[in-house]
Amino acid sequence: MGETSILLLSIIYFITAIFYIALEIHWVYKYKRIRTIAYVRFLYSLIYGFLPALVHSHVYLTGETVARISYSQTGIMQLYILYILSVVVYFFLSLGYRISSSTNVKNNKQKVGIASEKLFAASLIILLIGFLSFFMWTLAYGSLFGVMEYAKVLRSGVAVINNPFSFMKRTSTLMIFSSYMFFAVLLNLPKGIGPKKITVFILFSFSSFWSMIYLLSNDGRMSFIYFFLIFILYAVFNKQSKSENINIRNTSIKISIWLIIAFIAMALSDWIMYFFRNGESRTAEVSFNIFEMIREELGYTILSGQVSLTALVNGDAGDRILVDALSTLFAFLPSRFRPDGIVTLFSYNTELVGNTTGTVPTDLLSMCIYNLGIVGVCLIPIFLGWIIRKIENVITTNRGNVYYDMLYIIVSLYLARFLAYADPANYVHAILFIIIGHVTVIVISATKFSKL
Repeated sequence: MGETSILLLSIIYFITAIFYIALEIHWVYKYKRIRTIAYVRFLYSLIYGFLPALVHSHVYLTGETVARISYSQTGIMQLYILYILSVVVYFFLSLGYRISSSTNVKNNKQKVGIASEKLFAASLIILLIGFLSFFMWTLAYGSLFGVMEYAKVLRSGVAVINNPFSFMKRTSTLMIFSSYMFFAVLLNLPKGIGPKKITVFILFSFSSFWSMIYLLSNDGRMSFIYFFLIFILYAVFNKQSKSENINIRNTSIKISIWLIIAFIAMALSDWIMYFFRNGESRTAEVSFNIFEMIREELGYTILSGQVSLTALVNGDAGDRILVDALSTLFAFLPSRFRPDGIVTLFSYNTELVGNTTGTVPTDLLSMCIYNLGIVGVCLIPIFLGWIIRKIENVITTNRGNVYYDMLYIIVSLYLARFLAYADPANYVHAILFIIIGHVTVIVISATKFSKL
């Protein structure tokens, strides 16, 4: 099985991950702030560094094949190719970010603030839309809690119940956006307990509770961890954003620790979500093995890479860019209204993997190969890096405001999310609540009304 080659590969991945982390910490110290690209590259070091190192070292030590990854002679060759391509993607992603000019926050004079009263009003409207959507969507499943019984089926994308309000599932995620906004308002209210703080806390608790129910009912493990991580990061940076003397060392340590905790929590999320859904531990059914949970959650990134390389050699990859563009364009429409023959990248990859009951997602590297072949490994990351900088510039222009400080954290993490779940159509669904929520806040902020 080429034990020496597997051991060497795991060592190379581990060294590369350390290099990525050390380099990013250097940039954090240099710029004295956590940029959006930092969130992306920190997650990159996990997905294309520490994770493969753990997977391959486990195979070397135990001989146990992980996530159907091939360790044949051809398979090992593919794994080394994937490593080289991952380094290429990292380089061009960083290059794309650097070729776009940055915004000087301190010298910017065009900041647009969102008043706390209007942010509160917008959050309340967003919560109402989200909760009503969730209520209508769950009618077909019996109750607001009954939908949780269909979690596994919903995540696989198989329709077992004819739900006339299935389209409202997408707007249900607005509850999540309102939770973030109420949290931001709550943390920035004056010290002391008053009617307004109590009201905001109740609304925050209500929106957070039903947001978690939504996430649990969809078995959204990655989203479940993101939900909590955004609160944590905002709480860490909220006080620091108000100070000119930011302690980069302490902040870097905190953000690194929380990212590691989030990664472990994501690996444990299946156990966590089982506990919340059933009110009992799953340890009696499944061994509490952290590595096993890590490979179950993210092991597909290596498998998808191998499958995409095989597809490229067989002529089944390298030309999907137009198909993915169309699937993204029609992503907002219910499946029955989409044109025939448009298959999402996740579905296409799952079909090529074969013999699986769930969906096998594509990561950034395999998406690049499916879309434009080896050329895509260079072009797509450059474009992505450029987009990251442009989005960062727009939000950074208004940093220092309660709303935009929170939005910065949300957008940064969801840009990083694309590394692990790189299907344009799926990504549009994932960020829809951010787009609708942001538009609602902007519209409400432009409306005149008396203070609440």
